[in-house]
Amino acid sequence: DYYDFIELVDIEPGKLGIALGDVSGHGIGAALLMATARSTLRNNSVRYGTNLSRLFKEINGQLARDTEDDKFMTLFYGVLDSKNKSLIWASGGHDPALWYHREIDTIEELPNTGMPVGLMEDAVFEERGPITVKTGDLIVVGTDGIWEAQNTAGEMFGKERLCEIMSSSNTSVDDICLAVI
Repeated sequence: DYYDFIELVDIEPGKLGIALGDVSGHGIGAALLMATARSTLRNNSVRYGTNLSRLFKEINGQLARDTEDDKFMTLFYGVLDSKNKSLIWASGGHDPALWYHREIDTIEELPNTGMPVGLMEDAVFEERGPITVKTGDLIVVGTDGIWEAQNTAGEMFGKERLCEIMSSSNTSVDDICLAVI
């Protein structure tokens, strides 16, 4: 898994890039794929700014050219704007982010906008948003490492349990992290 926070102050103060990815496979090959994705994302995030379709095209093209046919990565990347309390995102095959609307006590999925990155060089990725995040709302971007984690009885944690934890009243982010762990 890969996660990163990228300060985008060169674009505009208050903007933060948030990345989470899951590489196929294990070992050296998977680590190299993740390192290539990280490098390409970091080197191009300011260049493309909030044009996430172009950013994903660049990342996808680099990975498709540099990897074997059976290697790919799911990737969520969003730009959080603290000034406007908004988020735009693109997601290449990654599990949907979960947006908890505290005011109306519902959870909405922020959908994929394309296929996993690195599979096809000419793949197209859409950008979604902006969404406006209200005080008390929560957005969780995760990987299958959360919901497929098993306890000693072999029971999976599951997305349903994650959603229950997210919607618990007056739960802090620290408490949510501890509950998931």
